[in-house]
Amino acid sequence: MTEYLKTYCSLWVVGLSRRAKVEPDSLALEHLRSVARSGDAWYVRLSRLLLGQASFVELEREAKTVGNRAELYYYWADQLVAAGKVEEARALWKKVVQTEMMAFYEYDMAAFNLRDGAATVSTRPLDRRESP
Repeated sequence: MTEYLKTYCSLWVVGLSRRAKVEPDSLALEHLRSVARSGDAWYVRLSRLLLGQASFVELEREAKTVGNRAELYYYWADQLVAAGKVEEARALWKKVVQTEMMAFYEYDMAAFNLRDGAATVSTRPLDRRESP
């Protein structure tokens, strides 16, 4: 698995953990910490945001593409939901959808959250034998 993909998976895992009010996975956090020390790629900057080493305002100034903005808005909205600021998160999800980056995970999740409310995060282990 590439560093890029590992980083995005770690962003998702840490974001979900924070929203569930549980300790983030130590491997995901360690990966983000190691990536945050390496270079200037956009996913590296997003890692710094989730670790509190960069600010939303700073990254918004540095976002060079529509895709950068879609990701930034989504991951910051995830932080806002975790902090109980759902209305502020809704405003950012709207911005994600306005980017029209339809092939992005962040677009799909922002659209879902706008349509159905913030996705719930379960801490109960999944039993695949249970019917949905």
